[in-house]
Amino acid sequence: MIEKTGGTETNAERTRLRDGFERLRNEDRESTPDFDRMWRRAHHPADAPSPTGAWRLALAAAAITVIGGAAALLHRSSQTVSAPPLLSITEWKSPTDFLLDTPGREILDTIPKLGEPPAAIDPAPGAVPPSTLSTRKEIHS
Repeated sequence: MIEKTGGTETNAERTRLRDGFERLRNEDRESTPDFDRMWRRAHHPADAPSPTGAWRLALAAAAITVIGGAAALLHRSSQTVSAPPLLSITEWKSPTDFLLDTPGREILDTIPKLGEPPAAIDPAPGAVPPSTLSTRKEIHS
């Protein structure tokens, strides 16, 4: 922490900070590669070290992958698995098909005929028939 005396830092604190930053700059210099060497290597790749070790590792990994894939395919093809019988698209039924069966659905499934009264509709379970509604009104009034 910097101590301030009358608005200015103490000399000891200033010296400690300067030395600390100098030490950090020196550490950075040691870990940073030489610019000229990096520049030459970028423009003259023949001088750069050959990445043969990386290529060998990549080729070995690719070979292992190919051999493993081939072994898996051969092992799989030697097993005979009987496939379940396929259903026709016309025989398939959705697991949520029952949700579409709503009360009054028969109105949507038929074509109305002009001049004839609509067919009677079964009320939904728990629905109050219209005849009881009129009696309830009479009782309450």
